[in-house]
Amino acid sequence: MKLAILFFDIPNLSGGGGAERFFYDFFTDYNKTQGTNHELFLITDDLNNIVDSGRESEQSNIIYTKNYKYFNFRFLNFINRKNKYLLGNVINAFIVRGIIKKYKIAKLVVPFYNPREYYFYKLFNYFNVQLDYFIVDCRIPENYLLNSAPYYFYSQYGLFFKNIKFQNIHTWYSSVKEFIEKNKIIAHYNSIRTYNTRYTGVILDYNPGKKTDTIVFAARMDEQKDPLFFLEAIKILYQNPVFSQEKWKVNIYGKGPLLEAVKNSIHLNQLTNVFVLNSANLEEVFVESRIFVSTQKYENFPSLVISEAMAKGNIIIAKNVGQTHLLVREGVNGFLCEENNTGSLADAILAATQLCDSESINMAKSSVSIMKTEHTLNNFIRQFDTKILN
Repeated sequence: MKLAILFFDIPNLSGGGGAERFFYDFFTDYNKTQGTNHELFLITDDLNNIVDSGRESEQSNIIYTKNYKYFNFRFLNFINRKNKYLLGNVINAFIVRGIIKKYKIAKLVVPFYNPREYYFYKLFNYFNVQLDYFIVDCRIPENYLLNSAPYYFYSQYGLFFKNIKFQNIHTWYSSVKEFIEKNKIIAHYNSIRTYNTRYTGVILDYNPGKKTDTIVFAARMDEQKDPLFFLEAIKILYQNPVFSQEKWKVNIYGKGPLLEAVKNSIHLNQLTNVFVLNSANLEEVFVESRIFVSTQKYENFPSLVISEAMAKGNIIIAKNVGQTHLLVREGVNGFLCEENNTGSLADAILAATQLCDSESINMAKSSVSIMKTEHTLNNFIRQFDTKILN
């Protein structure tokens, strides 16, 4: 069966979210893998976001089309009074429908949705284009019914979920599946299918000799990633005489609305040896770091950055939320802390820093082993090939 992933209006992959990078890399890796069940295409409106990220772009299965989302004519403005994207949606839908017919694509897999594209997808239903939707936002169960700042999810997804017909819903999150089934927020679909694996395209690379006494926090500087929670734990850690501030360096990577608050917290609390840095290549950072910390509020699975850190032999410390256990095993490749307890996080970081060399090496090797045996491309493809069918 011929499938296509729809990549419209996606930000630059070098600075975009983990989900965007994951699905492009999956498209590339899927087509290089022997024995897959389908032929996979990618329909995109922007090749620059691929080229700028350093990713491979010369593939026969990448289909580029111009995006007419802002298309408008003055004499047709009365059509666009309520939705200024309506005309662009209509044009885009007909163009993509033409691509589907030309390449005989049986189904579109949609991993991302923007509310201005509602009529785009509605027309696909009229055209009888088969749609599968892959939900990549773990925040929906906690915020959908609240519909309040900063997540206006009901406003964003309401029309889409209630009026668009899907064959299958895919997601990594069992909490999303349970929420959809309980609250019936999606009106038209055949089944919801969950995945318990992910993979990272980075090379597995652990060399104890390259490791330095470095703790890394890398994430968007926003409310969901909770960087200020991390810094509160570092503040507590610095007050513990057992912890060596001089020995351990703390590096923070990321941008976002809380970046200035992060810098101010470091300054006000006099957190010496804590640095806010920029890096275009976190793989290189993870080769040398020893400990990676994640403080996401809702879910740490299937975090791309955790996966990349594990692939490079990092001990992982994370909030025990959602399905974090699928990546982080207490006392095996890391430590889990209580969800809203900065003292618990400080204790977990301290425990990791106090490991003897052999314990630290064994934990690092366990991180690599989990990525090598469980969260692999072949395991993800096996689930995808099974779950994508009717």
